[in-house]
Amino acid sequence: MYQSLGWATYPGSTTYSIYIWRYGQNRPDVPLAVLYNTIYRPAEAYPAYTRMLWQVVYSVSGTDISGSVWGFVTRPFADLTVTDISTPATAFSGLLVEITWTVRNIGNVSTSLSTSRICDDVYFGRSDDFQNAVLRSQNCVQRYVDPDDGYQSTNHIQLLDDEVGQFYVYVKVDVFNDVDDFSTNNNVFRSLEKMEIQLTPPPNLRVSSASVIGNIFSGKTAFGIWVVVNDGLGITGKANWSDAVYLSTDERWDAADTLLEIVPHSGLLASGSNYRVSALSLSIPGRIYGNMSLIVISDVYNEVFEGLHENDNARAIAINVILSPYPNLYVETVTAPTTAYTGDILLISAIVQNRGAGAALESNWKDALIISSASRQVYYNERNVFFDKHPLAGDSYVVEFKYTIPAVLSDEYNVCVVADVNNNVFEFNLKANNRRCTSVNIFQRLPDLSVTSGTAEIFENATGNYLRYNVTEMNVGQGSLQQKSWIDCVFVTVSKDVTGATPISTNVMRLSSIEGHSFVIRNAVVHISRDYFGSFSILYVADCYTTVNDADRSNNQRFLSPYQGAYVEKVTSSTPPNTLS
Repeated sequence: MYQSLGWATYPGSTTYSIYIWRYGQNRPDVPLAVLYNTIYRPAEAYPAYTRMLWQVVYSVSGTDISGSVWGFVTRPFADLTVTDISTPATAFSGLLVEITWTVRNIGNVSTSLSTSRICDDVYFGRSDDFQNAVLRSQNCVQRYVDPDDGYQSTNHIQLLDDEVGQFYVYVKVDVFNDVDDFSTNNNVFRSLEKMEIQLTPPPNLRVSSASVIGNIFSGKTAFGIWVVVNDGLGITGKANWSDAVYLSTDERWDAADTLLEIVPHSGLLASGSNYRVSALSLSIPGRIYGNMSLIVISDVYNEVFEGLHENDNARAIAINVILSPYPNLYVETVTAPTTAYTGDILLISAIVQNRGAGAALESNWKDALIISSASRQVYYNERNVFFDKHPLAGDSYVVEFKYTIPAVLSDEYNVCVVADVNNNVFEFNLKANNRRCTSVNIFQRLPDLSVTSGTAEIFENATGNYLRYNVTEMNVGQGSLQQKSWIDCVFVTVSKDVTGATPISTNVMRLSSIEGHSFVIRNAVVHISRDYFGSFSILYVADCYTTVNDADRSNNQRFLSPYQGAYVEKVTSSTPPNTLS
């Protein structure tokens, strides 16, 4: 409906005046547009399904020259519009309101040419500006709408609890533009009068009374009773909400209070009516005692609209929490050998008894082993303690530790076991007896790596010079080796001092390869670089990077016999033989 019109140029023409009118009417006196080019693009749609005439008048040197009169016929369209909206004069917040509207097809063809589904939206707005209106519902119909035909729709819209005031109702037809509509300018319609939404008298839920039965003990179950009454003028708008019980150190609820229970309620509550929650079990936390408050809150999640009465749903009652009998973890004995040596595995065990009058509230915690001398702590380790049930008064358990003694200095060491080292168990003020110690004399007994024997020989073949050697290495010290591995080195040197020298070969020695206390290397072959020639000594050094805590390092190296002074021929090439390993 917005097709452009075009025409040929006229010699000498400077402007073009275009006239467009309906067939059967006179040509307008005033042109629709005066153009400097030969194409007219309409700003508004032509009327649908109409025979139209049009003419161009050429302006040549101040003279108007009329062109031929042309014609065209626009195609038919459907055109949906809302013709009426029916609303009640008065509605009430929180309730349903019925909105009815009528849609007609004022176009020339049926909507069947484009769609069989039409969706309309309903909006509420406080002003006559549709842009400020709020969408409230949608309704779809499945049908064709022929010319001069229509349909009527009704929606029941749930009003908000606090939706109060005067509102226009807007209906927008064909919101998804499914209809090939002639014009969408008439798709929005506003009710002629405003609908007044009045506040429905709200309820007012209030805890009228609350109490507990009997004494209240920490870590035990208490029994509470409370009554909730609707003191408002209206019935509750919802039938389901939840009450809650909190434990507080004061009479005012805040986020730091402890939630004890959530209690669902089901059923509407009319004005003046009440309900009672009886003998509800409340789990009181352990570790607390003294004067506190129970705070009962009705409709804790604000599910029920109460208007201006949302802040009176809580009631606090003063209570005294009596401290229940508590446990007392007591380390009775610590068992450990009186004498030990570095490298030994020290076995420590302790018996821990609950000497308190009550069971522990916890079923797991950590005990610790602490080993220290007079000058420093040398070891700390924690061990988890688990129970299938809470340890009762008089119950005992055994905790065990294993400690591999490193190369510490000879001294007297305190071996201490601490029950519940992280204070997870509530013992009130009885933590002083959670620790017990015993003394262990630890003597330093170090390993001593010694290269006890070894031989070496130089041989050559077509590929170069090679060293073949055999070595026996032993731990001749009193202590056992605690390293799992270390590195030995082979040097070709003219001096016993190999500081900073680069070994021609290294061997990784592992405890897993020990034969008694000996480490043996047999028939090892090493290629000697062509950079070496002349007379050299072959030196084997155990633990050449000094990672072993060795008692005596003077016996860690040995010149390999019988060739302590080996002669290496100078060669011009050095390719390892294929058969060497």
